[in-house]
Amino acid sequence: MFGFIMAAVVACLPTQQIHTQLADTYHENRVMAGLNNAGAIIELWASVDGSWTVLLTLPDGMSCVMDTGHDYIAFPIEPEGMNS
Repeated sequence: MFGFIMAAVVACLPTQQIHTQLADTYHENRVMAGLNNAGAIIELWASVDGSWTVLLTLPDGMSCVMDTGHDYIAFPIEPEGMNS
């Protein structure tokens, strides 16, 4: 068994700059945003090709890439009592 230590590299830029980069370079659009318990905004950006990016957007106007991936699939939110 091997143990691996991975160093996380978090890229932070002014929010508008990172939004423009996601839209222009990766053709991603914001598909979800929510406020976390620490007062920051968590944003999910995704493209029709399935790429996705999770951003942490801070009150100071900076956004940080927390994770990226592929094969994005959206699931609809069903009204309560409708799931089977």
